[in-house]
Amino acid sequence: MKDSLVQAVDELQKQGISELEKIIEEFNLSPDAIDLLIEILKEIQKYGYSPLLDQIRYADYRFKPVSIREFVLSPYYLNKAKYIRPKLLKELENFFNGDYIIALLTGSIGWGKTTFGIIAKQYIFYKLFILRNPQEFYGLDPSTEIALVNFSVNLKTAMTSFFNRLKNDLMASPFFKHFILEGEIDIKKEEIRTHNNIILQPLPISNEAISLNVFSAVIDEANFLGQKRKGNEVFDIAEELFDSLYRRLESRFQQKGRVPGKLMVLSSAKYPEDFTERMIREFKGNPMAYIRRYAIYDVKSGYENSKRFRVCLGSLSQPPRIIDSEKDCAECFIAKGKTYQSCGFEQILVPEEFRFSFERNIEKAIRDIAGRPVLTTAPFFHDRESILNCIDPEKKHPFSKEVSVELGDIQIDYEKMNLDKSLKRYIHIDLGVTGDATGVAMVHFAGFKKVKRLLPDGTEHYEELPIAEVDFVLRVVPKSEIPISRIREFIYAIVEKHGLYVRRISYDQFQSRESIQQFKQKGYNAERISVDATLEPYMSLKEAFFDQRIILYHYEPLLQELFALEFDGRKVDHPPDGSKDVADALCGAVYSCFIDNQIPKVIEPSIGEHEEEGEEEWWW
Repeated sequence: MKDSLVQAVDELQKQGISELEKIIEEFNLSPDAIDLLIEILKEIQKYGYSPLLDQIRYADYRFKPVSIREFVLSPYYLNKAKYIRPKLLKELENFFNGDYIIALLTGSIGWGKTTFGIIAKQYIFYKLFILRNPQEFYGLDPSTEIALVNFSVNLKTAMTSFFNRLKNDLMASPFFKHFILEGEIDIKKEEIRTHNNIILQPLPISNEAISLNVFSAVIDEANFLGQKRKGNEVFDIAEELFDSLYRRLESRFQQKGRVPGKLMVLSSAKYPEDFTERMIREFKGNPMAYIRRYAIYDVKSGYENSKRFRVCLGSLSQPPRIIDSEKDCAECFIAKGKTYQSCGFEQILVPEEFRFSFERNIEKAIRDIAGRPVLTTAPFFHDRESILNCIDPEKKHPFSKEVSVELGDIQIDYEKMNLDKSLKRYIHIDLGVTGDATGVAMVHFAGFKKVKRLLPDGTEHYEELPIAEVDFVLRVVPKSEIPISRIREFIYAIVEKHGLYVRRISYDQFQSRESIQQFKQKGYNAERISVDATLEPYMSLKEAFFDQRIILYHYEPLLQELFALEFDGRKVDHPPDGSKDVADALCGAVYSCFIDNQIPKVIEPSIGEHEEEGEEEWWW
């Protein structure tokens, strides 16, 4: 009777007294419950609240719980009135006043995500602690421990960035200090435990949580936890942890279709396909998910009246830029002829105080200050337009699918390929490790181009440099593991069906020795080429794009990888959780073509003329 009566009162306060008869029927209230309901309504009308309702609602508590606002601001609890940002306090109120189970908080660094998580965890702990019998309240065995945990990449980080702050707040609070002295709360270095078996605990990313009765959990900096491999599959650690924790919340604490616990995911924005970005897309519009993304200037006071400048966030193909006037839109590659008012790109308004950071490194500022994900903060290809200018709109992907699964699901449209038998072809294969994708690319030498260069004294100089035209680029993904022999069969089928002239087939280092020997036995010139051992292959590719000496077709997996490549001054690499298998395949094939067609030309053995003794290795 108690639960249905309280719910009936809550609904009446939402819908109004005119719905009284309907709500009585909906909640199937007994005559005694109806009498209590009428008494409660009289108290509310007279006092603005009902002591009787409080007595019924909080019968299982030692004290009536205070609101999240009072808990945060009151000197008796957390005493944060001088320190809490008003926006953050409002978000905490919204979260706890709603029926939310999940909080997804992302955006810029420093807007208060971790502070939100700490205070939310303290409030949840407080409400559990003041229950007379939390285990009985949630239908658990009396000896069951109820765990409130926070996760980070390792225990030290979980302690220093979250748990120690939480613990220090509790030790400074007069309310909690009283119960610490009474022996009802025991605070240790790596654990807080109560007399009624509630545990607050920091944890590293591990399977340890699987054995706990987790009532609430915080996954801190979820986008930085990385991946792990199980057999032939690669898993996002944060996603696997989230799924495991939510299943435990459902199975252990669900009551009448509701999950009372809270699961919070906190992380600064990084890349468009990171865990939090995928979760936001998945849970958008879901009433149980509380989703917030803020820039630092949205939460921190002092910027309300600041003059603002416009930033266009761009797209995969169009880099972001500052827009001070419509003239700044003139160089937009994608929306030529349009202005920021009509281009359709997302734009943000940023306080002038942050202009220097945006002018210095716009991608990094968009991520760290505005809190938006970016492809990369240190792009290898700053000039994406140079790549897009190399796309021939008449050329098409010759395969029936953009991405193949183990090469058993695609057909080849040879009419989309140049099958001239006299052309010199170059193939590079970037073999994936177990469970990873493989990239395959074939290009042909398409002549020379005169390229103007400026000498140090300002005089013009022309170089005659080779052109590479892409025949195909393909990503091959495995169900489990692609048999290496199937890649060779794929190459044989394309090359030998039309008698194509292949000057060189190259592999990366990984597991390539057998394939190189097999190709040599078939009469092909096969070598090892690493595009990672030095910067030369990728620098050559970058220069070729700038010079417009590559001809390719629009292939989305390739463009995504090229635009996301990062350069730290020493190495070209993909972002965390990203890939560069097709980019490496193209780079290797183009570089093989270029070093074979320099002026003066270096003549390499053609098919069938390879050396018999030993295996020549090429390292650049």
